[in-house]
Amino acid sequence: MMPAAKGWTKWLVRNFESCSNETEIIMYRCHVIYVIMRGEPIQIGEMIARSIKR
Repeated sequence: MMPAAKGWTKWLVRNFESCSNETEIIMYRCHVIYVIMRGEPIQIGEMIARSIKR
């Protein structure tokens, strides 16, 4: 994984998708990181709601 993608992944897990294993890269996180790296808009509200449901 590229260093920039690793940085975004850490930020994502620590702020929105918290879990006990930060190194676990699930498909949803891969899609979010892909969108961020492409510069496309992301739905922060949807991410927060998704993390609350867990």
